[in-house]
Amino acid sequence: MSEISRSDDMGIGAHCMQLGCTFAAPQEAEAWRAASALRDAILASATTSKEASVCRVQLQWWSEEITRLVNAEPRHPVSKGFASHGQITDHTAALMQDWLVLAERLIDNVAAESFTDTRVAAYRHHGVTMQIAAGAPIDAGADYRDASLALSTLDEAIASADPAISNAVLESFDQPAPSPQLPASHWIAAKLAVDLHQANAQRRRIPGKLYLLIKAWRLARQHQRLTESNQ
Repeated sequence: MSEISRSDDMGIGAHCMQLGCTFAAPQEAEAWRAASALRDAILASATTSKEASVCRVQLQWWSEEITRLVNAEPRHPVSKGFASHGQITDHTAALMQDWLVLAERLIDNVAAESFTDTRVAAYRHHGVTMQIAAGAPIDAGADYRDASLALSTLDEAIASADPAISNAVLESFDQPAPSPQLPASHWIAAKLAVDLHQANAQRRRIPGKLYLLIKAWRLARQHQRLTESNQ
């Protein structure tokens, strides 16, 4: 069984989310991919040139594009693809501002100086994308935020090999039953992330992709049973 590389280009956290979408409703997967594509396009503007001024011009263009999305006037094909999944609200646009902030940090090459900074940066990477993709309300509950945190800090925890990060995530997300607030894809992905956090915290080998695929399938069946029993 092949081990997932710690330097996997797509990121292990993103792989967990992809598996979650694989076993969730098709519309969930489509919304996640559209949101992820938009996020990646915005963050790519931070690395298109070695000149910071050039990157900032492109980032300003994306800032204007977010405003155009709210006004239903997107220009970029990726923006149009995202807009096809529903109306873009002011709340969605406000969340997207976090992508711009993260891109600014990438342009300035600002490194995280503390565990809190790491959590915030990681949440912006995956957590905001999850919330945008799911259309979560402004007052999204603690379950939703914890699931986002579990997934979004996974890559950071593995990269840093800091047990404190893994332990904090293990404590934050430990729901056996799916929350009504959480889409199936997010619950499955967060459960996979916690499993990987545990392996990392205990210095065990990172499980392979086949193991995660089987685990995701079992979680999907568990999610269905738990959801039906709660109805």
